[in-house]
Amino acid sequence: MKIKLQGMREQEAIEAKDLQIGDITIWNYGAKERVIEKEFSKTKKTVFIKLKPLGSDGVFTRRMKATRLVGIDLNFNRMCNNCAKLRNGCSGERKDYYTACVLKKEKMNFKKELLEQLNKEKLHLGCYNIDEDKLTEEQKKEILKELKDSNYDSHDIFFKDIVIEVFLVGDEIDLEQLTKQEYRERYL
Repeated sequence: MKIKLQGMREQEAIEAKDLQIGDITIWNYGAKERVIEKEFSKTKKTVFIKLKPLGSDGVFTRRMKATRLVGIDLNFNRMCNNCAKLRNGCSGERKDYYTACVLKKEKMNFKKELLEQLNKEKLHLGCYNIDEDKLTEEQKKEILKELKDSNYDSHDIFFKDIVIEVFLVGDEIDLEQLTKQEYRERYL
């Protein structure tokens, strides 16, 4: 299903009742919020969704009709219909919504391993802007080791051609991959 939002082109959408914890919703003008909690009314006709805006510390609740279409960001949601969820293990749910893996099956192992490592530390994965095609297996292992050794604090991981920025915000880890040139332009 698709929905037209103000200030944006058509977006993928699902009914509010089908949102799950960890989904990233999209609203008018591109505002994005992560689903933190979901609760139904007694009649199941209304759903109360607790949301956390990306890049903000606030949390608030939206009350919606259960059948209301809500924009959803597939790039930041489950990798595919057999992915590791943000908080739980792989369940293979929602095959009707996610039919193609966003990050390709052969690249799932790194993100899945990262999610498992973060879950053990009671941390969650926020923004994940990593192009796994440009990482070697050794670099992937080094990133996982460096995260654990640094106790998941915010810092940068440098490689020959790229830099991985690690941001710890509360109990959420954000990862962003930059070329050395992009890093210089941003910080120097």
